[in-house]
Amino acid sequence: MEDDTFLLSKEELFDKIDRAKILNIDKSKIETPHGATDLEDISTGLKTLLNVLHKVQRFPDKKFCINLDECGNEVLSIIFDSYEGANVSFYLSRPFYISDFNENYGRYIINGIIPSNKTQVLSIMQH
Repeated sequence: MEDDTFLLSKEELFDKIDRAKILNIDKSKIETPHGATDLEDISTGLKTLLNVLHKVQRFPDKKFCINLDECGNEVLSIIFDSYEGANVSFYLSRPFYISDFNENYGRYIINGIIPSNKTQVLSIMQH
């Protein structure tokens, strides 16, 4: 199965984000620190990350807008670092922290504005 192969190729993300391991891809079983469960029970952030990775890989010429509200900062950083310049837009209704943000304001468009400093970022996020 194409989707199974995709998930197995992203197994390191299961460990990094949810500290989970794929036990049996055919039965959608994973092991987390809380015990064995189904793929349906991985975190929303990991589901979103896998969805973004899969869509961009499978449909590179299509444009997507993905809601990132349920993602934690680790997932946000992976997504933003991975998709600079891609045909992907992201919706995020809350402030977030990116470790290199102080040096890279111009990488991000927030509410249609490319901020030039931290004060401008905070001002944009409050409106």
